[in-house]
Amino acid sequence: MKKYKVLIADDHHISRQGLQTLLEYERDFEVVALAKNGAEAVEKTATFLPDIVLMDIKMPKLDGLTACGKIKAFAPQTAVLMLSVYGHDDDIFKAIEVGACGYLLKDVEQEDLIKALRLAGEGLCFLHPTIAKKMFQRLSASSQPEKAKNNGLTNRELEILGLMAQSLNNEGIAKKLWVTKGTVKTHVSNILHKLKVSDRSQAVITAHRMGLIKKVPTPTSINEEKS
Repeated sequence: MKKYKVLIADDHHISRQGLQTLLEYERDFEVVALAKNGAEAVEKTATFLPDIVLMDIKMPKLDGLTACGKIKAFAPQTAVLMLSVYGHDDDIFKAIEVGACGYLLKDVEQEDLIKALRLAGEGLCFLHPTIAKKMFQRLSASSQPEKAKNNGLTNRELEILGLMAQSLNNEGIAKKLWVTKGTVKTHVSNILHKLKVSDRSQAVITAHRMGLIKKVPTPTSINEEKS
């Protein structure tokens, strides 16, 4: 049976001892070192070269995320499994970015913790169900079509919206884009419909609030020409 060397890093003595006791009952794990802060975790990883580091995320001297990044820089073969009371999105994604192979909450079931450690030893990942759900939600949101992100506006409509924000009327926009005035009028009508506004001035202000355009001009001529 393959035996994995484990380093446990946690600033709470009871947590360190509890995790060590838990792993002593598992024949395929050997706790080779304990660390009470991130700096010590980095030092002892360099000394003992464990297969797995089970790392608390909030620790003094050096937090778990920074320690993970340092460890992966000189020991890429060592799997780092983050353990935390918190499930903040920023911490989760930062942990993955710096090379952690998994992220567990401290309320994880014992059997899931052991499973996660075994997977880490094999170079695989395990995420706490709550964490996995957050990751899928973030990835799903980031993979939405660009049109959905832009409130349904097409690239051409966004371009025309930007020209509307520069106070160009339909004729001016048509000349700028080398299209007919009728084509521009149709696009403007679609823009108003998609943004659920009644005039050009409201469209520009709404688009600015949504981050679709960066600057709102003074409304002197924005609304001179209706769609």
